[in-house]
Amino acid sequence: MYSRDDLASLIEFEKTKRIGGVKLSGRAAEAMRAFGIGEKGGSTTGRKLNVSAVTLQADQATGARFVQLITSDPLMVYRLEISEAKALAKELADAAHAGERGAQ
Repeated sequence: MYSRDDLASLIEFEKTKRIGGVKLSGRAAEAMRAFGIGEKGGSTTGRKLNVSAVTLQADQATGARFVQLITSDPLMVYRLEISEAKALAKELADAAHAGERGAQ
């Protein structure tokens, strides 16, 4: 999670980046990659989430079940324990419901 100060620095940097070329390193570069700034589908508010699959899987070594989340652009594969998947689903639903209530 990025702090408010990190995001403010990133936004300020993005403004100066449009003026001239600056080589980034460290936290600023990490934040630029995380948000996808300067990349297709990225912006100062974040990347568009392109989920290509959400499946239930079983660990071959232990037999433990987990949820696998696959995104495209960029291609990433995430392993979520069942409890993590349930918590994420709840947080997403709560935020979506709050957004719907705020729009009314």
